[in-house]
Amino acid sequence: MATGNTGFNKGDADHDTIKDSYNKVNSGSDLKSRAEQTLGMASAYMAFQKFQHKGGSQNELVAMAMSQAQRMYASHANNNSVNQQETLATAAQAAMKLFGSK
Repeated sequence: MATGNTGFNKGDADHDTIKDSYNKVNSGSDLKSRAEQTLGMASAYMAFQKFQHKGGSQNELVAMAMSQAQRMYASHANNNSVNQQETLATAAQAAMKLFGSK
């Protein structure tokens, strides 16, 4: 599971915070600070957008978010300081939160 003490892992990330991460990634902003959380939440938001049109179970949304996180990690994590496991865990947690808010 993700282990940071801010943002999503502290429990204070909501739909808007997750969407803001998506916007940050898509604007090309610097991801040095809390990159795992930003990539994970952005991945979950992207998956959630597709999920809203397609529908399905919570497990399907989590799988979509984790798959998207793998792709985003590969394209944005150009150094070893970004933890892949934390990125995936954050994507799964954020996807569950989004599923609960639908």
